This record gives sequence, structure tokens and C-alpha cells, in this order.
Amino acid sequence: MVSGISLSKIHDRLKGLDMGRDGSITLFRDDGIVLVRQPYLERQINQDLSDTPNVQRFIRESSGTFDGTAALDGVRRLYTFKRIDGLPLFLTVSKGVDEFLAPWRQKALIQSGLTLLLCAAVMGLTYLFQRELRRRTSAEAKLVQLASTDDLTGLANRRTFREFFERERRQAIRTGSWLSLLYVDADFFKAYNDHYGHGKGDDLLCAIASTLKEHVERPRDLAARYGGEEFTVLLPDTDPSGARMIAEEIREAIMLMGIEHKRNSHGLATVSIGIASARPSLSTPADTLLEAADNALYQAKAAGRNCVRLHHTTLAVVHPVEAKAE
Repeated sequence: MVSGISLSKIHDRLKGLDMGRDGSITLFRDDGIVLVRQPYLERQINQDLSDTPNVQRFIRESSGTFDGTAALDGVRRLYTFKRIDGLPLFLTVSKGVDEFLAPWRQKALIQSGLTLLLCAAVMGLTYLFQRELRRRTSAEAKLVQLASTDDLTGLANRRTFREFFERERRQAIRTGSWLSLLYVDADFFKAYNDHYGHGKGDDLLCAIASTLKEHVERPRDLAARYGGEEFTVLLPDTDPSGARMIAEEIREAIMLMGIEHKRNSHGLATVSIGIASARPSLSTPADTLLEAADNALYQAKAAGRNCVRLHHTTLAVVHPVEAKAE
């Protein structure tokens, strides 16, 4: 992502500054192109000055002060310049040398005062540029987060889960390692919503999401809200027994939250969990593991809910040829 800064805003901030008869403030691109100048001269905007001695010095050095003759109007000026940190820009502030030398008796006072003023202006403008850059970077980071997470629960959303799943599937193919997937579904969630209201239903989903976060701790593990009352847990480098142990811990922890559910035969909010585990191969379709976990979840619901089921044909995911022979 690229952050941009409005040149018109910069021009508006500078146009009120009185730089004297021969003074100027100029914002250059780091290739020597003039972007903004005060006082404003339209013919100079977008002009390439990269071949002039002064601008070559600006480009070569990060900051400094010197006197030189301007290529645009032949006026000898004192220049203070600085490269803007984090941006492909540098800012120059100049004042005609004649203005510094007259009157002679006040030369030292004028020179020192203006130097401080110029430095303060450079520092102030640098601060404004950096603040704008930080604001835009923060806004872009928030947009990325919003695009990758579920608004209600704060878990990864379906799109992010699919991206992580494809990445971990490719990694498992390369290393021959196990990849396990849990499908977690809130039991009788529609009945819960109808009885207690949608607000309580949202609270229940958030409580389930919080439990998943507590039990998915490794850096590469991922818990996501897949849609509605259904969640997924991706467990790289986890074999079927390890996946089943984590699934049972999640199921028990959710039941022990003690959330009342009068439409559930247990009297409490519970979940059903389907598990699929495999060592994926290039010949295995990407969605095989997802379908297997979904089938296992269906088996858990058929068995009365509030239970965990491992897909009984998991070996077919690992060894399609052997499954065909069965």
C-alpha cells in the first residue's frame, strides 16, 4: 500500500508565508522535480531541475546549509535543505543573500535569527508530513484488519481462513506433515436465537469464539468464524489424536461455561465438532479435508450433538489409492 499526501494542502499551508523579496520554500521530489513552491510560479511546477548544481547537492546530501545561485532566476541565495524521513521528498528554504547582508551591522543577528526560523520551519513541515504519513498508515492497517477479521467475534473471517488453509496445505505437502481441521457448530443455535433473542445469540457466539482463542495458542494455529454459528480451527502439524484431544477440550470448556439453553436437552449451550486429519498430497483435491470435516460434523450432530467425531475415512484423504481399493 502507498500513502499519498495532498500537494494542494501543502500549498495552502505555505501560501501565507512571506519569504521576502528573493526568498522561497520549495518541495522537490527526490529525482529533482519541483512539486510545490512558495511564492507560487506556475511555470516552475513539475520542472525537472535534477541537472542543476544546487539540486544535485540536495539529492546527494540528506541535509545542509549553503549559498548558491538559483538556476531558475539567477539570484544568489542561502539555502537550508532536508530530506523528509520516510518519503521520497526533500524540502528547501532559501533567502536572498543580499537580504542577509543589508544592513551590515545587523548581519549576525539577522542571519542567526533567520537560520533558527528556517530550521523551525523545516522541522515543523517535517512533523506535518510525518504525522500525515502515520495517520494514513494507521488507517490502512485498520482497513486490512477489518478485511481479515469477523466484526462480531474478532476471529479471522472465512476469506482469511481460506488463505491460511491453502498456505498450510502447501506446507504440509512439501514436508509430508499432518494437517488437521475442526468444524465447530453451536448446537440448536436457531432455537437459542428464537428463545433468547439475537442479542443473546451474538453473546453466545462471542463466548464460543473466546473459548476457541484460549485453546488455539500456537503461532500457526488459526480459529475462524466460517459463517453463522459455524467455526473452524486449523491445526498444522497435528495428527488425529492430537486434534481429537484439542476438540474435546474445546467442547468441554464451552459446556462448562454454563450458558443456559432451555431448547437444548442438556439445558446448556454446547457444540458439536467434526475432525478431519490428513497428510495432503498433490493428487488430493484442496477441498477434500474441508468436506471430510463437514461430514464428521454431520456425524456428531446425528449422534446427539455435544460430541466430537473424527471422519471415519480419514485415510482416504491421505492415500486416495488405498481408499479406492477398500
